[in-house]
Amino acid sequence: MNSLNLAHPPNDNSVNGREVEIGGVMKSGEPRVLTNIYREDTNIVVWQRKLSGTLRQAVDGFLKANTNFETSMTVTPQSALLSVSEALGDTDQSELSENITELVDMFCCLFEIKRAGLRLAILDRAMCPKFHADKVPCRLVTTFQGVATEWLPHQAVNRSKLG
Repeated sequence: MNSLNLAHPPNDNSVNGREVEIGGVMKSGEPRVLTNIYREDTNIVVWQRKLSGTLRQAVDGFLKANTNFETSMTVTPQSALLSVSEALGDTDQSELSENITELVDMFCCLFEIKRAGLRLAILDRAMCPKFHADKVPCRLVTTFQGVATEWLPHQAVNRSKLG
């Protein structure tokens, strides 16, 4: 199942908004960078997006009111807004619901899929504390606030213990 994790974007390391590749990592402040996931020499794509003040306020409010929120669902681009809005349970969260829905739509369009697994969680610790390999072709992870996702480039992985 493909997933999206709700949890602040990393610092912008792109050069003047252009795509930058460093060791299999493509970074940019533009959403079109996501299409680089299809490149054979790319391991991870990072869209360093800027969140609007309204969206940051919505995230702050949601985090204060929901310290242990976690849910999973299967959504389509058409059903995501209603499903996410119901899961967030607050009419003040329309900006957040719309932003998540846009990401679902982009993900489904990028991979030409009709539905995606969606996981929303507030994290105060590592979601996956041990090294592992995913069994999904691609995962879209977004962080709305806090520490971003960490990963290892292929060349840094010792695969001798893997089956």
